[in-house]
Amino acid sequence: MIVIDKNFYPKKEALKRCEDFMKNSTVFFSDGSFSAGKNEGGYGFISLGKVNARESGVAPAKTPVEMELQAIKHTLIYLNFNKDKMDDTKIVIFNDCLNAISKIKQYAENPNKPESLLDEIYVLLKALSDKDLLICWLKKESLKYHEQVDSLSKAARTVER
Repeated sequence: MIVIDKNFYPKKEALKRCEDFMKNSTVFFSDGSFSAGKNEGGYGFISLGKVNARESGVAPAKTPVEMELQAIKHTLIYLNFNKDKMDDTKIVIFNDCLNAISKIKQYAENPNKPESLLDEIYVLLKALSDKDLLICWLKKESLKYHEQVDSLSKAARTVER
């Protein structure tokens, strides 16, 4: 079952939720970093729990929200390639862009309006439909893990190519 939770949680509650998830789930933090005027940016994700991963890269984007969507997309690509390592564990993806999460939720509820990046995310989510997956929003300041993934995405964006 895939759940996209776009609710706001105050910092204290967000921290408690995250701690609870980390006890019983594989937790991912994804983040995007946008370079204005370059039509690209950096993305990154880290995971904690049964699966430890860290990945970053560059991707095309015209807005900061698109870069956050790229970060979520690449997290989902990783999950699809590593489905067998996840067993029956619950998977939680935290992202700090409520707008990106809302766009995914809206598109998942009505995928008729073509939009390539959201369609790619939708296909990746469908491929994980046998997993217990939650995508939820987390305030930037809520956790030290977000700071790690934020640094990772900024570093990917600024690497000379």
